[in-house]
Amino acid sequence: MSDANRVAIARVLETDITAVDPPTTGWAYTRYTSESMKNAVGSTASNELRSDRQTADLIQTDLRANGGFQGELSYSTYDDLLQSALQSGAWASPAEQTSTGSGVSVAANVVSRADGDWLEDGFRVGMFVRADGLTTTADDTDYVVVAVTEADLTLTGKTMSNQVTPNAATFTQLDEISNGTTLTYFAFEKDFQDLATEFHLLRAMAPDTLALTVAPSQILTVEFGFLGRSMTRGTTTKSTGATPSTQTSSDVMNAITNVAWTVLGDDGAVPPLVGLTNITGNLTNNLRERLQIGSLGAVSIGSGTVGLTGNITAFFGNTAGVPGTAMLDKLLAFDDAFFALKIQDAAGNVYGIAMPRIKFSDGEVLAGGINSDVLLSLEYQAIKSTDVGAKTIRIARIPA
Repeated sequence: MSDANRVAIARVLETDITAVDPPTTGWAYTRYTSESMKNAVGSTASNELRSDRQTADLIQTDLRANGGFQGELSYSTYDDLLQSALQSGAWASPAEQTSTGSGVSVAANVVSRADGDWLEDGFRVGMFVRADGLTTTADDTDYVVVAVTEADLTLTGKTMSNQVTPNAATFTQLDEISNGTTLTYFAFEKDFQDLATEFHLLRAMAPDTLALTVAPSQILTVEFGFLGRSMTRGTTTKSTGATPSTQTSSDVMNAITNVAWTVLGDDGAVPPLVGLTNITGNLTNNLRERLQIGSLGAVSIGSGTVGLTGNITAFFGNTAGVPGTAMLDKLLAFDDAFFALKIQDAAGNVYGIAMPRIKFSDGEVLAGGINSDVLLSLEYQAIKSTDVGAKTIRIARIPA
């Protein structure tokens, strides 16, 4: 008998899914808490009428691999899978740094420059930036861009002091990924280490879904779902060129000490929120199998529209920083909102997630019962933003 604790899962990016075997090098072990990756056989029972009331046959009509795995969010652990799930290009920043040679002025979180062009330098709504060299040194930290013109950059994540910085200030765009159109595939190998010679290989696994959950007093969790071609058994590993690289050792993140700030509003330019009790995000690529006569299983996989939905729940109220009546008004008026979240582990590694334009598709304010709090629960959908370089979601990172 095999123990779940002895199952190691390795993955590698597949650049040629038509090859007989996956790559022999480049494999890496995966950190996970549970998995459901499996072979999926489709079958159809014969409808032939028989006087003895028996089923004449059961015919195999489909073959695929599907399922996924759940994990606990930690820095750099799933960066390749996050990139693939968004169908993004490589993690990169459009412009590494912008140094404002003649200095800047800051008023109401709007950073103005006398020369240069923020848009030409690649700054876009939803990007995360790190400021350095401001007169108020406490403002040298991370922000998210909520509005940008040639001369002005509007930031949120922290209330900045009004100031004039006569010397050059630096604004570094963090490496990021965003929703795109590049479909990529992984091979996964399940190694049942207590059975010595039992390996399950899943090929051409394309990320279809991605889910993130942030809940009070809980670890931040992620879940990836895949649509693939097939699963086969073997008695030896496919990573024959090199032993898979070890798992990352970065700390697991939680919703207690690692959520640095959250913003939600007209354009995000509001104080960081308090009173949140639940945040979820569920992304789907709406992948589909392409089936043809003469072939068992899909000959390829097609991509559909990127969908991003979720829930934001908070205590209901009208005090500053609580997303209560103002967000209820947005639901009732069907207005756009901006959402961003900064996550930072104990070592100082940072993730930033921004959805520049969301709409609340449903919501409710309910008194659930005796001795309970009134909660505002909002269902949202993220859609294409209306700014230059419009995106549905951006995820940024910066190491400590």
